Amino acid sequence: MATVDDIDPDRLKAYSFQLFGKLEGAVTAGMVHLGDQLGLYEALAAADGPCSAAELADATGLTERWVREWAYNQAAARLIEVDTSGDDERFSLSPEATAVLASRSHPAYGMGMFHRLPQTMHALEHVRDSFRTGLGHDYDSHGPEGAVGIERSFEPWNRAFLLPVVLPALEGVVAKLERGARVADVGCGAGGAVLLMAEAFPESEFVGYDISRYALDRANDKLAASGLTNARFVDPRDEPLPDDASVDLVTTFDCIHDMTHPGQMIAAI
Repeated sequence: MATVDDIDPDRLKAYSFQLFGKLEGAVTAGMVHLGDQLGLYEALAAADGPCSAAELADATGLTERWVREWAYNQAAARLIEVDTSGDDERFSLSPEATAVLASRSHPAYGMGMFHRLPQTMHALEHVRDSFRTGLGHDYDSHGPEGAVGIERSFEPWNRAFLLPVVLPALEGVVAKLERGARVADVGCGAGGAVLLMAEAFPESEFVGYDISRYALDRANDKLAASGLTNARFVDPRDEPLPDDASVDLVTTFDCIHDMTHPGQMIAAI
């Protein structure tokens, strides 16, 4: 049984620093979310050199005092650069920070993961009950912004790697898609992969399957905006994945491990 009767003061101090460092990281993660949502990172990336908090506030239409405190947090966390040699601090992004924080088309772009931070934290209330009941929660419990966050997380990867790297690595797949194939994307989310493939291979037909109504709504909105006619999105509870071998290619990206019964899904595919 653990007791507090024989505590090493140095180890206690080290342990406390370790624990509260996690809280510091959580607070900073919240500031990263705000930097993304308020356009602060993109404004820093677009600036002609390092800028003051006042200049950053003017560029984003925000209040200087709040922007300054945000910038102090980000500089202390070593996420943005700060120059203190002049009368006022000036802030900027390194090239690497620009890729991760402000370049939506770069494969290293990471703001999608922070987009859904509020939904993730809110889910703790539900997860607390899950520890007692053993029951999980579906994607839609994170609300519409949860679907947006997942979409933003994978869009840069899809654009950077799906067409130029992943599909060509599969023997004969690109040639088949060019001639015309039936493709199912299981766990399609907001349809990013489906729409990229449908645009690249107009002779093929693509069906995206997902159970998240928020993700399907986004997928269908994007489909309508694209004008593509060789793709559609369905809920597998309404239209199950065909079991007659009529599908030539089944794709699934980063979702099977999150399913309640992954083995059953793999068997269905």
